[in-house]
Amino acid sequence: MSRAKRRSAEKQKGVDEDEESSTAQFRPEARVKPEERARKAAFERHENLERCIANVDGSGEKVFRALVDTRVSLLNILSPGF
Repeated sequence: MSRAKRRSAEKQKGVDEDEESSTAQFRPEARVKPEERARKAAFERHENLERCIANVDGSGEKVFRALVDTRVSLLNILSPGF
């Protein structure tokens, strides 16, 4: 949910920003150290990068197979028939 939608939903429910900040102290995310948050964010970025590399590798493999198939087709066309 977007930030604006969340805020409007909270206003409709009657949640004050003061109440929201006081409840933030009891959330598990609020107690996490900044170093831990940075480590988790770096780990998430690393996982995303690994997925991107895997996708690029898979795409490269598809292109290579298509080139090999095209080469075989061209060689079949150029070779004399039996």
